[in-house]
Parts: sequence; structure tokens; C-alpha cells
Amino acid sequence: MISNKILLMIVSVLILIMGLLEAADLNYLGEYRWAHGVLLIIIAIVVIAIAYMSKE
Repeated sequence: MISNKILLMIVSVLILIMGLLEAADLNYLGEYRWAHGVLLIIIAIVVIAIAYMSKE
């Protein structure tokens, strides 16, 4: 069975990739799409740090 820490890190990396792809495409679906991508990147980095520091 996969541990919660590893699962959280995998999901965070996927969210990070989604954020990078969204932030790179500046004119797709409106002018504020890049801001959503930047927020996804920030959230993913914070969650990766929390998962790395957890003592499971």
C-alpha cells in the first residue's frame, strides 16, 4: 500500500506541472489564466514542503 506522504508528493508534483503549463500559456482562456497557474505553483510547493517535513 502506498503511504499518504508519497501520495501527497505525487499529487503535488502533478499540480506543479499543471501550474507551470498554465502559467506558460499567457493568452489561453482570458488574461488572468497565468495568475491561476502561479497560485497552483505556490500551493504545490507549500504542500511538497509539508509532505517532506511530515514524520510519518
